Amino acid sequence: MSYSDGVNVSKKDWFIALLLVIFGGGIGLHRFYCKKIGTGVLYLFTFGLFGIGYIVDAILVVMKKFKDKDGAVVCHSDVLEG
Repeated sequence: MSYSDGVNVSKKDWFIALLLVIFGGGIGLHRFYCKKIGTGVLYLFTFGLFGIGYIVDAILVVMKKFKDKDGAVVCHSDVLEG
């Protein structure tokens, strides 16, 4: 899937990523969901890179600029589009 300007869009749901970063961002749940296992484990053991990485990721998810493992932007939401 891609935007008209050539940006790859992830198949991962944006709304789920948003919920995961809000409620489990400190332990990296959103990173595991987007298949970023290595940084997910890092977030798990450092509590979201001591909070700084968690805040950065939360901002990126809200702005729909967070990317999955393949570099595709997580901004598609089946929940909101119906």
